[in-house]
Parts: sequence; C-alpha cells; structure tokens
Amino acid sequence: MGYLVEEPWQGDCGSINALALSPDGTTMACGNDHGSVQQWDTDEEIKGVWATVESDVASLSRFPCGDHITSGSVDGTILIRNSDNGEVEVDPIERNQWLVNSVAYSPSGDRIASGGDGTIRIWDSETGEPLVSLIEHMRGSVSSIIILWSSDDSKLYSDNFARVFGSVSGTQLHRFENDKPLHCVALSFKHNVLACVG
Repeated sequence: MGYLVEEPWQGDCGSINALALSPDGTTMACGNDHGSVQQWDTDEEIKGVWATVESDVASLSRFPCGDHITSGSVDGTILIRNSDNGEVEVDPIERNQWLVNSVAYSPSGDRIASGGDGTIRIWDSETGEPLVSLIEHMRGSVSSIIILWSSDDSKLYSDNFARVFGSVSGTQLHRFENDKPLHCVALSFKHNVLACVG
C-alpha cells in the first residue's frame, strides 16, 4: 500500500504549485513558480512548456473534455489555453485582485469559477466575461483546489467555513456549522456527501 510506482519526474521550472490531469489520463499539466505551465505525457516526456505571466502559476483546471486548460496566477491573471499547443484562446482575464488561488471548470464546461483574496468569481469559459462578479467570503482566501461544483452546475462549495453558493445568483445557500477556516473539501457526487478538513 502506498508504494512508489515510478521514479519522480524532474523538470527545471521551479516548485510545482498546481497539477491538472487530462480526462483520459495521458497528460499532466504542472503550474510552476516561474510563471510557466509544463505539460508532460505519462511516459515522463515533456510535451511543452508554456510561458504564462511574470508571476507564479498558483492553480490549474482542465476543460471536462480536455481540450482546454485554465491557469490562475499570483498577479490575478487567468489564462484559457488550447491544451495541445498552449495558445491563449481567450483574452487574459484580469481579476484586479491579488492571487488566483483556485480555478475550476463547471462539469458542463461553460463556466469557470476562480477564488482568491476572500472572493469567488464566475466567468464564461468561451468569452472570459464575468457572469457572477463577486461572491464575498467572511474572511481569508479561497485556497488552491478548494472550489467545487455540484454535478448539475447549480452550486459551488468552498473551503472557507464550508459554504455553499448558488452558481447563478452567487447568493449563499448554506453554511455548515464550523467556526474555523477549513483547508480542504471533497464532494462525493454519488453519495451527496461533503467532506471537510481543517
């Protein structure tokens, strides 16, 4: 149990802050603290290195069918790229806030949620236009990998005090009883269970 099945992959772009596996399991994208995204195939070969912005890449998310990948950076920039060649296909999204700590595609792929600086925003994944401009959190930032969508796209779950929001209105639907910030949440679609760690 827990045995290492392959030797660690070695890159030269600094610390890895985010990972995103393709739906078919053949490629892995890595966001680095040198402002780049490396894409590897699972045979340990680098397929490409894409420059992003001048600041660290803090978060990654793949389109459900795998043909696009979105990155969020420390300087507040969100980039939507073609996952084959790394070309930016939508004008860079500027959040005008420090740090995009998390990005997450909706299951249908038509929207992207981003988190950071104590707020969540929702964007059109084809145009980059804001759909829900600002969901305020109580305090603290929304951490990496901790924005989750419900399977029907109607709700967002976040780690900050385990809160649930409507994805169209941005209003808070529920807050679970917890008086300290959480570090991680995971959702079981099959059993409709939310697990929280803090």
